[in-house]
Amino acid sequence: MSGTLNAHATPNDANGTTIAAARFIVFDWDGTAVAHRGPDAARHLIDPLERVVEHGVRPYIVTGTKHDWIATQLRGLPPDVSPHVIVCCNRGSEVYRLNSDGAVVLHRHTITDQERQALTAIAASLIRPLTEAGHHVPLITDRLNRIKIDLLPDWTDPPKPQIETVVNLADLRYRDFNGLEGLLHTTLQLVADVAPDLRVTSDAKHIEIGITDKSHSMAWILADVSRHGGTAADMVIVGDEFGPLGGIEGSDAKTAIPGAVIYSVGREPNGVPAGVTHLGGGPTQLVSILTSAIADRPWHDPDG
Repeated sequence: MSGTLNAHATPNDANGTTIAAARFIVFDWDGTAVAHRGPDAARHLIDPLERVVEHGVRPYIVTGTKHDWIATQLRGLPPDVSPHVIVCCNRGSEVYRLNSDGAVVLHRHTITDQERQALTAIAASLIRPLTEAGHHVPLITDRLNRIKIDLLPDWTDPPKPQIETVVNLADLRYRDFNGLEGLLHTTLQLVADVAPDLRVTSDAKHIEIGITDKSHSMAWILADVSRHGGTAADMVIVGDEFGPLGGIEGSDAKTAIPGAVIYSVGREPNGVPAGVTHLGGGPTQLVSILTSAIADRPWHDPDG
């Protein structure tokens, strides 16, 4: 098997779009792989992931959520397939390898006391004026290496296809703070003043401040791809939030690696950056991309 077989174009019969085959495929979870977090949300992925692994394509999941969500939803993978699925989770802070018992940790970033104090101080400074103005904005503090501020606590787990509605509701509710964009600008300024190395992301429902983001996941993946004889040119990357929200880049923009083939299957209300192809279609489109990734690929990677 050659170690320099780059991603190449194959037709996607579902919509006529040309989709790239690949040796390595990286994809987001919520909104990209699954539409919700129900117990059977990932059932549609079991067969395509099994075939991807059997054909020697190495899959990586990059997500802001915890690994146990992924392990639970992919529990239907055969025991000889699941160890080939790598989960980069907690927004860049952990990497796991799935197995029949759940997952094995491969990497973890440990927060320092100084970083924790900075996170707490910035969150308190942001929430104080919101609370004084009568807004109820709960803090979510049980996430690894990050704090989330819930801007819309009365709407639990809004579906990704309704992202425009979420943005509009946040803008309306916080119009006295110049909407979502105003709140994010304030957060970025607080970070710049207190701890410039911290990372700020948003899905419109939350503002999240952490010590890592998806770029840390991609750094680990690129090193792993190199260990398996590949480069960015051998990769297909799929997400649903590459375009800007509230004036800052989408969280999946951190996964965009120059030289890779990059697709968005999300709504992208503000468009996508250069180098990203917007397909739409959500999880159904991801299945088509996974299928195309193994087109004309009858070989198996003996290195796994």
